Amino acid sequence: MVIASVGDNCMDLYENGSRFPGGNAVNVAVWLSRLGSRVSYTGWIGSDEEGQELLRRLSGSGIDLSHMYTVEGRTATTQVNLIQGERTMGEYHQGVMSRFKLTEEDLSFLSSHRCIHSVVWGHCHTHFPYWKERGLDTSFDFSDRFTDPLVKELAPVLDYAFFSYSKDDSYIRNFMTEMCNHGTRNVIVTLGANGSMVYNGRRFIKRSAIQTVVVDTLGAGDSFIAGYLHVMMAGGSIRMGLEKGSRCAAATIGKLGAW
Repeated sequence: MVIASVGDNCMDLYENGSRFPGGNAVNVAVWLSRLGSRVSYTGWIGSDEEGQELLRRLSGSGIDLSHMYTVEGRTATTQVNLIQGERTMGEYHQGVMSRFKLTEEDLSFLSSHRCIHSVVWGHCHTHFPYWKERGLDTSFDFSDRFTDPLVKELAPVLDYAFFSYSKDDSYIRNFMTEMCNHGTRNVIVTLGANGSMVYNGRRFIKRSAIQTVVVDTLGAGDSFIAGYLHVMMAGGSIRMGLEKGSRCAAATIGKLGAW
């Protein structure tokens, strides 16, 4: 496998009664597979109805699920509210993922990949120095948590650090510059309707957002990450990565659910 996506999964529960499988690591894996990347997902689902539904939805997706385990307990759930297409996250229960741990066999499997992706809620950040030492490309989504202690902890061992913000201003440019100064190779920020931006330690590269009808913004950032990583693993340029990520995000927000 080329890319391993590790960590959170959940069932997104909409206020209108709709429900869709999701979670950053799952969403990234699904979109990577759709784009043609060879990808695996590692994580825990619960033994409840939500866990079995998530497993059914992922089966046949082309993702290697050999290290996705069913554990006694509750699958993670997230309450989702939509206001004119803009998603607002409500109550989040981590379920069995709150005690997620990688085994030695998991670590061996994951180390056979070329790139590892995870997220703040992935419960595997302590292994990133190990993967970096073994020569893997490392990717991490911090969402909008700019002051999370993990930012400083992981900055020296990341190739791709993803964040969500709202606009191109001095704060975000200074933040991106500081991360690269601490060792991160590329800092990528999605800016919603204002597009996206990358800093690679030398220059800022921007891409405007693709105009489309907004149905549901949930998962847009995750599909952007998938598009960007897919291009990077294929040897493409940063501009190509921003282009592919933007197109994946535009496709996501045109329908309900992350995928």
